[in-house]
Amino acid sequence: FPAPIAAISVAFAKYIHIFFPNENITVVASSLIIIIMVLNLFGLKVLGKFQKTVVFINFLLIISPNSIVHKNFKHNFSLK
Repeated sequence: FPAPIAAISVAFAKYIHIFFPNENITVVASSLIIIIMVLNLFGLKVLGKFQKTVVFINFLLIISPNSIVHKNFKHNFSLK
């Protein structure tokens, strides 16, 4: 399904753009599609390991009190 993959890649690229404003959204989205395609060529086990690793890193970023994600969340959603 090419449309959902492209939509997710663009959403991820926009998320990355928050932390790295100099990065081009189109380049990041295209790179992500190519990375997932190459991993998929190696089989579902490799793609599954990649997905588990990314989810684990996201989990660590969310629960870490000193992470960039935590600081931006507090900054963007503070109740002033």
